Amino acid sequence: MENRNHLSRVLSFGISDLALECVMGYVDDPCDRGAISLVCKKWHRIDCLTRKHVTIAICYSTTPQRLRERFPRLESLQIKGKPRAAMFFNLIPEDWGGYARPWVSEMAMDFLCLKSLHFRRMIVKDSDIDVLVHARGHILQSLKLDKCSGFSTDGLSLIAASCRNKGTSVTKLLEEGAMNEGYRMGGEERSSIKRTMRDWWRCKIAVVDYLESVSQKWKLWMKIDMSCYFTRNLQPLSASRSSGLCLRTLFLEESSIVEKDSDWLHQLAMNFSVIETLNFYMTDLAASWQDLELIAKNCRSLVSLKISDCDISNLVGFFRMATSLEEFGGGLIDGQAGEDKYKKISFPSRLCRLGFNYIGTNEMHLLLVVAPALKKLDLQYALLSTEDHCQLIQRCPNLEVLEVRDVIGDRGVEVVAQTCTKLRRLRIERGEDDQGLEDEQGMVSHRGLSAIARGCPYLEYLAVYVSDITNSALESVGTYSKNMRDFRLVLLEREERITELPLDNGVRALLRGCTKLRRFALYLRPGGLSDIGLGYVGEFSGKIRWMLLGHVGESDEGILRFARGRPKIQKLELRGCCFSELALSLAVLQFPCLRYIWVQGYNASPDGRDLMIMDRPFWNIEFFPSRKEIFDNNGIQEEMHHPSQILAYYSLAGRRTDYPPTVIPMNRQ
Repeated sequence: MENRNHLSRVLSFGISDLALECVMGYVDDPCDRGAISLVCKKWHRIDCLTRKHVTIAICYSTTPQRLRERFPRLESLQIKGKPRAAMFFNLIPEDWGGYARPWVSEMAMDFLCLKSLHFRRMIVKDSDIDVLVHARGHILQSLKLDKCSGFSTDGLSLIAASCRNKGTSVTKLLEEGAMNEGYRMGGEERSSIKRTMRDWWRCKIAVVDYLESVSQKWKLWMKIDMSCYFTRNLQPLSASRSSGLCLRTLFLEESSIVEKDSDWLHQLAMNFSVIETLNFYMTDLAASWQDLELIAKNCRSLVSLKISDCDISNLVGFFRMATSLEEFGGGLIDGQAGEDKYKKISFPSRLCRLGFNYIGTNEMHLLLVVAPALKKLDLQYALLSTEDHCQLIQRCPNLEVLEVRDVIGDRGVEVVAQTCTKLRRLRIERGEDDQGLEDEQGMVSHRGLSAIARGCPYLEYLAVYVSDITNSALESVGTYSKNMRDFRLVLLEREERITELPLDNGVRALLRGCTKLRRFALYLRPGGLSDIGLGYVGEFSGKIRWMLLGHVGESDEGILRFARGRPKIQKLELRGCCFSELALSLAVLQFPCLRYIWVQGYNASPDGRDLMIMDRPFWNIEFFPSRKEIFDNNGIQEEMHHPSQILAYYSLAGRRTDYPPTVIPMNRQ
């Protein structure tokens, strides 16, 4: 033991800080980083200074101040607010929380190197955007408001107005100041300034951010005083630059945005020049073709654009000018307009990721033209039949990502397996059964699942809604899909009879075969997985970090068997299960790595008293009593019943202070 400690000290103190920084620069996995930081204080300190990206899985798990103290030089930050269930049928109350304000306030004072910010499922106000733009706009290159709410087009106008690229380069700024002082700058001074700019926070943006640094440098060169004319004129120039954004990515997909006016897009088109990715898909924001053409004209570096509803026939000029475009999504096709309306459309030569809304059989020629070059195809909102899917996918041999609805059917999935051997991601969503849009062949079953497992050996992600399933289909996935990292299966209730249940042996074979699996979701129906099968899940899910299970198990014994396997799951979600509060609490205590659990639909007590068994230091427990919600369904008021829920998570911040009336904190004081 002493020899091991001695070796540890030699390894720790025998490596220079510079060498450690270089080595840690190649370590990106947060688990590996966490392990490195535990070696000794020196390694912990260097991890603090070299960590570039952090993801906060739930915004109440820590405080902005703690994050700043731990990682002061972050360049990229992702913060998640509401639980993932908030995306589905209002399962989480709208007023649950997830406010961005505390984080934005801290960013206004610190996080000086932050270049990329990603808020997901959070409440972001226009005032938050205002603070963010003025405090970090000079360095922020990527802003993602992903499935967020609380802001309006006024906030977007603030972003657009701040993207005027009005910054003055340091060299030009100092030259102007020097000329005012009667000094002409030579080549040597210019070279020195450029070297200095590379040192300032290692940013790619050669702008004045730190007035004092510039002035001190000039004191050495020119022996000028802080009160000189040059310094006084440097102040307003520096301040004017500090509010200008240099965004390359603006992402707003599926955010709930209040539209007060549509001028924000025009301002953005006028002011942006370096934007590479612009996404306001699924936001209901108006988009005029004139503004989109202006964006294409002014932003020659535009690579990806995903928009709300805008008729594709009006985008002829946009596609002609967007020569660098590689991805386009959204827009709409008017199926009643006739075939001639879209004949003039010609896509940029680099376009390889594409998705149109409401495209039908008559307009399918738009996709057939570029099909051989496509690497990603999104047909989730297409109005194509099973046969249309087959004809189109046969022309797409280079697809790596495919997103469709189950109208593709088993026959379409078999065509995918035969044609798209390079496929890495496949998502098959549930179709609209009751709207007359689905093909009668449009069902995916064990037949399609087996075909895709055999035909696509590089598949890493598979999410599929199936109408029927067998153990052998799941065994095929375990046998052939050795690269699978994320597997999600939902068994629909369309068919009264399922070919084979329970799926114990199939699930066991899948988990044993897919050794790279990190994320796993299995949403079945009662009887789909027995207590024994649930025990298999706990035993063979060694590397899985996130898991969703729905309608699994037969009794409390199932969840206890699952826990006895001591899986290394960090996030667990359960729905529609028969477990009691007591069994859930006892199971939680046996998970060694669990940081977060959400449960909806279980045998709840009226006051959640048995949840206190899982109480422990730094563990926040939130109880959601059952509630009724009135919602509007096409003008008809309907009532929805939400069963009781549990949300529990680790937090270094203690109990939060912004609980709504719909949530009861359960921790002992």
